Amino acid sequence: MAFGGARLVRADLFLIFWFWLGLIATMVVLQAAGLDFGFDLWPIGEFRNWLQFLQEGPGYNAAKLFWAVDHRNALSPWWYLAARPLIEAVPAAPLILHLLVGLFVGTAAYLLMAELTSSHSFALSVGILSSLFIPNVYRDEVIWNFVGALGCTLVCIWLFAIFCRDRRQSGYLAASYLAWFVAIATYTIQIGAMGGVFFVSLRQRLSTASWTKAVFGAALDTLPYAGLLALYVMIWLTTSPPGVPSAFRLQFSLVALAQSIGFGIWNVHYHFFWTWLTAADNRLMFVIFALLATSMLAMLRWVRPGQSDKPTLTSLGFALLVATCIAGPTIALEASSDLWIPGTRWPMLMQLWSPFLFCSVLFLGMSKVPARYWLPVWRVAIACSAAFAILLVLGFNRTQVIHVRQERAFFAELQAAVTRDRLAGAKFPRGYLIKLLEPAPFLPVAQLADPYAHTILGRDVTFRVTDRLPEQSDSTTSLVWKDQHLIRAPDELLGQTSTAPGDPR
Repeated sequence: MAFGGARLVRADLFLIFWFWLGLIATMVVLQAAGLDFGFDLWPIGEFRNWLQFLQEGPGYNAAKLFWAVDHRNALSPWWYLAARPLIEAVPAAPLILHLLVGLFVGTAAYLLMAELTSSHSFALSVGILSSLFIPNVYRDEVIWNFVGALGCTLVCIWLFAIFCRDRRQSGYLAASYLAWFVAIATYTIQIGAMGGVFFVSLRQRLSTASWTKAVFGAALDTLPYAGLLALYVMIWLTTSPPGVPSAFRLQFSLVALAQSIGFGIWNVHYHFFWTWLTAADNRLMFVIFALLATSMLAMLRWVRPGQSDKPTLTSLGFALLVATCIAGPTIALEASSDLWIPGTRWPMLMQLWSPFLFCSVLFLGMSKVPARYWLPVWRVAIACSAAFAILLVLGFNRTQVIHVRQERAFFAELQAAVTRDRLAGAKFPRGYLIKLLEPAPFLPVAQLADPYAHTILGRDVTFRVTDRLPEQSDSTTSLVWKDQHLIRAPDELLGQTSTAPGDPR
């Protein structure tokens, strides 16, 4: 590495892994204690769509089913196909997959920041926090493969940076091309790596050439990446139905641009994370924070970065430039689309961006710390930050556990009704109409009702929430949700309109 030997790199990666493992251990211990944390989960939300694709599409046919519905991000289903054994065997697979790609992003972020800043302490800080920062408004974990694509983008730029140090190592360049293609074919907004590659090349070339030659050479280095992007877009246009590409229309807005940039600096999602955290037992969270911070501080005592290891303002600025290149396409899309408005695509970047921005501000603040105090201040700051990141994960995880418990109770009631009808010889396929006599905000939204029904109840079952129950028929069953139970609708409710407060429909 640019900042030290292979032994130091392995030690840092091992430390990132142990911090990440601390998060897993904390969740497991809390679950074993009977608290609302851990891995007692099942697929929720849009992840049910993917589960349905996998169940209906043997082999690689799931990818074809996805393409028939979405026509974007052609490699996305292949991440699910690769994870199929885990998804089919473990109900908590969505969370596990996000945790795994989080470790991948943390590792890639460490390697890239080490190359860009030559700072062991800064790279380790970003790597640790990126591996832990999985809280997200997408509580169904459906963005796990997009987070994986972000990791591929970081690996792409890192491999190219290694190649720039010794251009005889063409294998690193070839691997960078491969990582780039996986990133853009999984999530096309990851095209910002081209900007990162350009500036990494430009910085290296400026050490030996004039500005004109350096810019020209950097543009040539970027050209193969642009060529791979063009080929992918051509394949996309060829394989998509005629109306699909033209359906994506963009109209730039300065107001949306400012909103998207502002979202990257500070956003309402952080308020959600804090709300989820404070909804847990505050005394328990304080005890966990104290234990985690103390143990992490003890682990960091083995790390001894020197005063010269601090990143310079120039290196931090260059790292920010590359990170901005990665975020740039997301900002541009949110500034130009009436579908993906500001803030809707940022969650796919926050695993890297939030820790990076925090660490940049932290190290700028620590630049004024006297040399003899710098190392202990850094250790305390990173240990406390990592412990707090784990608390945010616990708050996020708690909402998942509670949501799944409510869903399971509801679908257990619905499954019992379906079983009774099957045993009674009722006609199937069969629809179940449900009237809410009390709020049920955990129920899947309308377009997700079928994936839930097909993956839990069977392909011959559908259900929907309705305000008005029709008369009984041979192909439907009318039910009401009352006192946290599903019961057969009494005759007096048939044909009436629901007046339940808080009815989500």
